[in-house]
Amino acid sequence: MRLIQEAPQTRVLWAIRGNSLERILGGGGANDQLEERGKLGLKIRQLLNDGVIELFKNVAIDQVVGSGQGLVVRAGDQILPPVDQIIVATGFRPDMSLLAELRIALDPATQSAVLLAPMIDPNAHSCGTVRPHGAIELAHPEEGLFIVGMKSYGRAPTFLLMTG
Repeated sequence: MRLIQEAPQTRVLWAIRGNSLERILGGGGANDQLEERGKLGLKIRQLLNDGVIELFKNVAIDQVVGSGQGLVVRAGDQILPPVDQIIVATGFRPDMSLLAELRIALDPATQSAVLLAPMIDPNAHSCGTVRPHGAIELAHPEEGLFIVGMKSYGRAPTFLLMTG
């Protein structure tokens, strides 16, 4: 938004894979278990309502093509307006290659430790509903191996430093 203030001709286009922003924006304000995330969600919703951010839903990108007008994103039959720059927020998957020779047990859905997975499952939990956990949930079959911090959550987006 600061860039728009500096260069008013700037347009912000936001493409999401799904068709709803509810999960992305959090509970919004006081309805969100995380106050700052709630404030951010409200601010983004206001920018969308004001037309400052243009939203494209159900975008599964097939191709990005350079043209004389910029980069053009194609998603099936949908073609988005040309842009100068694309910022990709694809989520997080930790690099586990360092552990390739060790015995680790990862949940196939979250890529977290097997015992931790049901506690952090994003289908059942948000950042605010994950209870603190410890060594038992972080252990792997390799004796003495515990994966801690954000990497312990695999690709689950429910990590919070105060619980993880």
